[in-house]
Amino acid sequence: MLTSTPPPPSLFLARACRESNVSGFSQRCAFRPSFSPAVGRRFGFRFLRLLLCLSLLVGAWSSSNPASAAVLIKNTDQDGSLGYSNVTFDLAQAFTTGDNTLGYNLTSVEVGYSRLDGLATKAKPTFTLHENSSGRPGNAVGSFTIPSPADSQQYGNVLFSATDAGFDLAADTKYWLVIDHPNDSSGNTWVSYASSDDEDAGGASGWSIADTSLVRFRSTNIWNNTNSTFLVHSGSLRIIVNGEVK
Repeated sequence: MLTSTPPPPSLFLARACRESNVSGFSQRCAFRPSFSPAVGRRFGFRFLRLLLCLSLLVGAWSSSNPASAAVLIKNTDQDGSLGYSNVTFDLAQAFTTGDNTLGYNLTSVEVGYSRLDGLATKAKPTFTLHENSSGRPGNAVGSFTIPSPADSQQYGNVLFSATDAGFDLAADTKYWLVIDHPNDSSGNTWVSYASSDDEDAGGASGWSIADTSLVRFRSTNIWNNTNSTFLVHSGSLRIIVNGEVK
């Protein structure tokens, strides 16, 4: 009696994927019917091709859809008090990252203001991120952009976006947010300080905001702690640090 060899499983598989173009990736992956005696070997090879094609497509999709930025640390839910006029002093606030070994990517910061009057056109500060150097701001890591709506008479949290794709931050490391004003600053813009040393709930594990901050007259290069006898003001700036956990 005549017997026929059953068709290989690949005969019943439709073309798995056609010419694809995801995030610049182009790969032809297809199954073709085969009646070769080495059915298992051919099917295994084609099955591996399918898995490779699918993994590449998933990888391309993931790289084009990064994780959304989230709050890493903040204290803006704490009660606020009137702080120093931005047009008179330069300000610096420290925060410390958590213990994630791969580090973090900082994408923006928000600063609480109790008064706003021409932040971009009158006060004209520069917002920069600095490394720590013996308890003071050290080398600059990068700068932030000032949004034009901050020129209005509104008050509240103002968002400053990091340049480029953000700043890479190391684990368990202190950084400084510095607000530096030129000598021709004007207007009536004031920052807001937290009345409590607490941080808000949520955020990334292990992060903290320093309980005090630094100030200096805009015409000097000497930083002073805000609870010193030179300029007495305890508390930290009300800030939000946004970014991603790597």
